[in-house]
Amino acid sequence: MDTGSLFAFGGILVAVFAIANPVQRFSFRMFVSAEELFQCFLLTFVLIQLPEFAELVMKKSIPAAGQWGIDIASFLVPVVAVFCWLERWWKAELSTENEKLLPELIQVGLREGMMDEIGRVLSRNKSNFKLMTADTVRSIFDPKVVQRLTRSNSYIHLELLSQDEFLTTIQDVFGPTDIVIRDCINSQESPLRSVIIRSYGGYENHKIQEWESGLMQKTVLCPQWYLKVRCDYPLLFSATEAIGSGEFDDRYNLSSDRYASDQGISPRINCPVYLSVKAQVLAIESGISEGVDGDYFVDNFMHMFRDIRCKSRGLDSVWDNPRYNLEFPSVFSFLLYEILKDMQFLLASILRRACDEQELGMPLLTGKIASIWVACVVDLARTKGHVSDGFVLTAVNAYMVFVLQLKHAPRELLFKRNLSGNAINSALNRLTSEMRNACKYSQNENLGTAIQIAFDQLDTGKEYVFKQKDWFAEQLEL
Repeated sequence: MDTGSLFAFGGILVAVFAIANPVQRFSFRMFVSAEELFQCFLLTFVLIQLPEFAELVMKKSIPAAGQWGIDIASFLVPVVAVFCWLERWWKAELSTENEKLLPELIQVGLREGMMDEIGRVLSRNKSNFKLMTADTVRSIFDPKVVQRLTRSNSYIHLELLSQDEFLTTIQDVFGPTDIVIRDCINSQESPLRSVIIRSYGGYENHKIQEWESGLMQKTVLCPQWYLKVRCDYPLLFSATEAIGSGEFDDRYNLSSDRYASDQGISPRINCPVYLSVKAQVLAIESGISEGVDGDYFVDNFMHMFRDIRCKSRGLDSVWDNPRYNLEFPSVFSFLLYEILKDMQFLLASILRRACDEQELGMPLLTGKIASIWVACVVDLARTKGHVSDGFVLTAVNAYMVFVLQLKHAPRELLFKRNLSGNAINSALNRLTSEMRNACKYSQNENLGTAIQIAFDQLDTGKEYVFKQKDWFAEQLEL
């Protein structure tokens, strides 16, 4: 290679560098320093000029074999250097030096609206988190960065949070978790949305991808992770903030037919309230299946239930319309119905898991779910005008039938032969004592009336009602 070829080679590199977008240029500068470029071209220039220098200073020409070796070396140095630089840029491994430039790279990506390169760099370093400073983590989990990357189907932030080692290296795990989970709820596509659709429908032809299922198994559906990062917190506030915004006040008090449909694409799969409720149910269900007892902050369901009930209006044009769903004519009533149904389902799941006669099952979670279910029924029955009287009686009746069946024939109710008598008795005591205390101390006429009417309307033709009705009346002090 001669001097002209060297300058031509340098010109080509400059042209390629100029063609690249600003984010790629900055990324290249992160992994290849200007000093390296200068040293490479200086060494090549010295090799090119070496024969002339030897002849000028030493008054002696270099042999043909040596001249050939110098020519080869002057050609290989820049070519090999370029390939090494490209490999380093492609691997994008962060070091203590270039890690400091990552926040600036992210800002360039946000300014230019080009986040693919950011996602690539983060993906290459998802196991290299020990080098990340607090400022770098803060830049990575900027809400704008999370949103831009998830819109391009990159969930590197959730992948980072799924690693226990990463969680132990950052000072605040709750802030990043809040940002990422909120984005999963509000995004039109996310792994969280996919697992909810898989379990509860709403998108007829949707197929969950294997990587989505795997990522959820390491995060939201992992009870240890769910409790450690307080995943329930962003799920709760995603729902309550959406309800409190007033955005759904009018629309959700109208017909729920499309919302409850499993055919086609239902609007519920884009509803932050519905997604939040079902995400928490799936997380608790996963904890039950793995036998991980804990609080799981089941109180969240009561907060969401109360907020929904306050926004619900029993419009005659909706509730008395025979063309609408008879069980839950409005969207708000559908959400109330789902929460009540989920509490019953989770309680049954816990009791079904306790197989040994002496086993207490999961006492903490059992008590919490039983209490919240009763609290939701009581909250609904105490007020007027939010839903129809028939809806209230249906909710109270479902509670009463479950208690009576659990007392009389738990094996038939739970579809399992081996059950824990201690766990069942504990659940029955909690279910009846909570309702008894609510009726006794609230002194609410609406509640007392609803309980009495629902009790009187129990079908005495059913064996579990006929044989257990007196016991139930004694428990509730009716």
